[in-house]
Amino acid sequence: MGDQLTRRRFLGRAAVTGLGLSGMGALLAACGGTAPAASSAASSKASGGSKVTLQFLTLNGTPEQPMYQGLLNEFMKQNPNIEVKMVNVAGGAIGIQQKLLVMLAGGTPPDVFWTHTYITPGLASISAVMPLDDLIAKSSYDTGAFLKPAYDDFHVNGHQYALPRETTAFVMWYNKDLLTAAGAPLPQPGWTWEDLIASAHKVQSSQNYGITNMTDDIYMQLVKTWQNGGDILNTARTKYTMDQKPGVDAATFIQDLIWKEKIHPTPDTAKNVDFFGQGKAAFQPLFTVFETVKDAKFSWDIAPLPTDGKKVTRVASAGHSICSKTQHPAEAWALLQFLESTHAFDVYVQNGVSMPSRTSVFNEAMAHPGGKIVLPKSVSVIQDAFGYGRPEPIAGNWVAVHQAVDSACLNVWGPQQEPASQALSAVASNVDKLISEKP
Repeated sequence: MGDQLTRRRFLGRAAVTGLGLSGMGALLAACGGTAPAASSAASSKASGGSKVTLQFLTLNGTPEQPMYQGLLNEFMKQNPNIEVKMVNVAGGAIGIQQKLLVMLAGGTPPDVFWTHTYITPGLASISAVMPLDDLIAKSSYDTGAFLKPAYDDFHVNGHQYALPRETTAFVMWYNKDLLTAAGAPLPQPGWTWEDLIASAHKVQSSQNYGITNMTDDIYMQLVKTWQNGGDILNTARTKYTMDQKPGVDAATFIQDLIWKEKIHPTPDTAKNVDFFGQGKAAFQPLFTVFETVKDAKFSWDIAPLPTDGKKVTRVASAGHSICSKTQHPAEAWALLQFLESTHAFDVYVQNGVSMPSRTSVFNEAMAHPGGKIVLPKSVSVIQDAFGYGRPEPIAGNWVAVHQAVDSACLNVWGPQQEPASQALSAVASNVDKLISEKP
């Protein structure tokens, strides 16, 4: 397993088995069974009048396409006056956004589309996505049925722009065999970064690393900044703040893991190499999608991220939205509700979505994993993480923000070892511009 499923590529893949933008996990193949009927309002709306055609924009690939086609066939059978045509694109969330903009410009917008937290605020800023607040209120839709962090991922400037399909949280993966062989304790409740560093030193050798993956994009830079009491943007999301002390301390901490403690590979060494999956790293912070270790030859588990301060982690989600330019909002809402039904979630789980965002289905998947889902022994760690996790403060061109800050961080973590305050301040004006951009 030499090729690592990094968060970058996870978000750029065909789907999100927990979520996606520099990456999305593989999902879905059609599943049989009887689906519940659409809501009474939706059914009555669809029962008369001329036939309505909807377009559903989503990701391509197998099993994504056949799975969604199976669900759409069920929906159309229940609603014979609604035809749904599926439009599939590659490229993850960015591919969806680009295709959506092209369809809008061409006057043929989709009615419902797959979305991700990384693109929702930008699409909302240009009024490309419909606020769901009125539809939710008028139909008394139970938004409490979803994991709160996943639902909140799509709440932007006081409005709800999507319903979540799946989500992920960052946790610490650990190799029990490496730690035990080195005489290092396994993570305990309330453990700290000092505890991790001490255990990592015991494992570190010419063959093994104490910890890896801290330099994959800015995910752990962001979480460590949160733990330090800071953030990447101010509360209004109008000003870059990663160059303040909490962010500087976070970048310096990761730099020290590499060059002072010498328990983490350099960014160049770690790039595209799955040291943890190969059994050559004791610890790895990563999102809660575990397919990369389904065939692991070693014993592994997960723990909450260690902390010396605030207990927090990062969550990100994928879901479904309605395009603001739909000519058939009632039918689009009926389709959206169907795709967010318990039945649809059961199908998602059967086809590999390991972190479904509907709470009842999530709890069932954690208690009785099966099919294509790979879970650790300590599933309670995942459940707890969605209680204290938080989304990124996404604004503007968020992909470019990640790239800019990541580039600065790599100057800190790489062989040049640039002072963190200098590197992070150097991108401030650029990031301030990027967060004001629109798609």
